[in-house]
Amino acid sequence: MSGMQIPCAGLFKVDSSFIRLGKVKFEYSATNRMQKPEKESRKITKRSQVLRLPRDEQAFDVQLAFPDDVILDATPHLMLSIHTGRNHVTKATVRLHNPTNDVVFNIEKAEVCPGVPAEVIEFSKDHIAIKDALPNTTLRINVPYSGVRLDTIKASPGVG
Repeated sequence: MSGMQIPCAGLFKVDSSFIRLGKVKFEYSATNRMQKPEKESRKITKRSQVLRLPRDEQAFDVQLAFPDDVILDATPHLMLSIHTGRNHVTKATVRLHNPTNDVVFNIEKAEVCPGVPAEVIEFSKDHIAIKDALPNTTLRINVPYSGVRLDTIKASPGVG
């Protein structure tokens, strides 16, 4: 399975870059690799190249958040939102995990929110599969969980 690289928005200091044209590769390095790095070279200076990447509102996006309505005596769940953006997603796999294993996601009991095309979503024990989702579609899924450490929850999308 190959992974899809999710675009990142923000302000970045360019250390090196390359352009590949066929079999030819042009490389640029902002630092001299023969010198030992100094503390000053890590700071953004006037000579540094700074690159600002704006947020792409039409990019594939996955977000995990608390739902709008929380029912105290019900099984807790999180809202997983998958936005296809400009992409026709033929196949995607979304896995939820946390590094400390304090939170357990019960993906098999996840539910598709009303108004979401359920035929493009399949649930298994350890992942959510998306198949043939049209462009500009937002898929919302309620994922039940158990555990107490919510600050370490991560969503990792992979597209194959």
